[in-house]
Amino acid sequence: MENLLNNSRMIGTALALAIISAAAPVGAVDAKRGPVTILTPGQLQNLNARERRFDYQQRQQFNREIDNQALRRQQPRIEVPVVKPRCPLPTSGVARAC
Repeated sequence: MENLLNNSRMIGTALALAIISAAAPVGAVDAKRGPVTILTPGQLQNLNARERRFDYQQRQQFNREIDNQALRRQQPRIEVPVVKPRCPLPTSGVARAC
C-alpha cells in the first residue's frame, strides 16, 4: 500500500512538472534542476494516459490482494446433514414398497 502511495506521488509530481514546464517560456531554465522540458499537448496526453493506466493497474492489484486475504480468512464450511432416501427409486416399472 505504501508503495502505491509513493508511486502515485512520483507520477503526480512528474505530471505537475510537465504541466508547469508546458507553461514556461521556450528557453526556460530552472535554477535547481537545469533546463526545463516542454511537452507538446500530444505528449502531455500520453503522459496522462500512462498515469491513468498505471493507477488502474495498481487499483486492480490492490483489489486482488484484498480478495485473496478475504479468501484466506473465510470460515470453514459447516457440515449439513443430508436426507437420503431409504430405498432406491426405480428407473422403470412399478414402484417398490421398502
